[in-house]
Amino acid sequence: MCTSSFLFILILYSIQDGGQIDIEFLPGDNEQEIKEAAIVSDDVHIHFLFRSPYHMEPHGSIENGLNWDDGFILYSQVQTVLTEALAPFNHLYARGEDKCLPLGDILNRTIHDLEALECPDPRNLSLTFIAN
Repeated sequence: MCTSSFLFILILYSIQDGGQIDIEFLPGDNEQEIKEAAIVSDDVHIHFLFRSPYHMEPHGSIENGLNWDDGFILYSQVQTVLTEALAPFNHLYARGEDKCLPLGDILNRTIHDLEALECPDPRNLSLTFIAN
C-alpha cells in the first residue's frame, strides 16, 4: 500500500480505449485508505471524494489538503463506484506501482503503470504554444 500521500496530479494522456486513473490516500487506522479518485480520458473527467471508512477524529494531509471530513460517497462504495466508472475502458493506466497494485486488487483488473511504460512524468513537461 502507499506509504505517503502525493500531490494530486491529473495526467492527460491520449490513450485510445483507455483511461487514466489517479488516487490519493489518507492515513487510516492501520494502512493508507483511498480518499480521492479521478478518471481522465479524451472525453471524460470524473472526480470522486470518499467519506471516512470508519469513525475517526477529523484529520488530513498537509501535503494535499484533503481531510476525512471531505467527501460525499460512502467508503463502502469505493469498489462499486470505481468498477462502474471504469467499465467502459478496455485499458487502465496509473502512475506508479503504489497506485497500480491497490487499484488492481480493488478492481480485479490489470492496471498498466505509466512509469514502467516510460511515459514522462508530467511535472517534468513544459508546455509550448505554437501560434499560427
